[in-house]
Amino acid sequence: MPWGESKELIAAYKAGLISLDELKSSVKPLLKKAAQYAKNAPKKPFAATEQPEGNVWRLIGTEAGKISSGLGAETCEDETGGRNLTHISAKGSYFAYKLNVKDPGTYKVSVRFSSPDGTGAAKVLLNGQQKFVWENSVKTGSWQAWQTASDVAELELAEGQQELKIVSLGGQFNINYLDLVKE
Repeated sequence: MPWGESKELIAAYKAGLISLDELKSSVKPLLKKAAQYAKNAPKKPFAATEQPEGNVWRLIGTEAGKISSGLGAETCEDETGGRNLTHISAKGSYFAYKLNVKDPGTYKVSVRFSSPDGTGAAKVLLNGQQKFVWENSVKTGSWQAWQTASDVAELELAEGQQELKIVSLGGQFNINYLDLVKE
């Protein structure tokens, strides 16, 4: 079925010209085609995040990273603005950053998060090795009510390019950013 027909199908359904079953059966080939396209789409490489001057490295949720299926991004109502990671409830979904470390050493990690029900956990991997697990038990009140979990762990970063990956272990939470603060 041609891609351009989807709008016409929806209009026909809204006008009562076709039934819901007819709409569903007509849309299935479109969904199959879209899934095939997504599967075969070229993977875009993601650029390294350059370490800024100073001792604080803020990794904004959706900037300069690679997002897996199962995660989303939405407009962030925190003071930083921009976009935050959302739908982190899907176990195994992840967001990865490539870091270009210029100042090696020990960094304390803080997480800016929201969680209406106070659940959620994620493991953090550095170059494929699990470094720590962050577990949330704080109810922030809504998806856009933000709190910071300070000094949740320490990471030892070597000089050069590295991959930092946040992998969902389940629960209900959003992430705005991670701060890495050099000791």
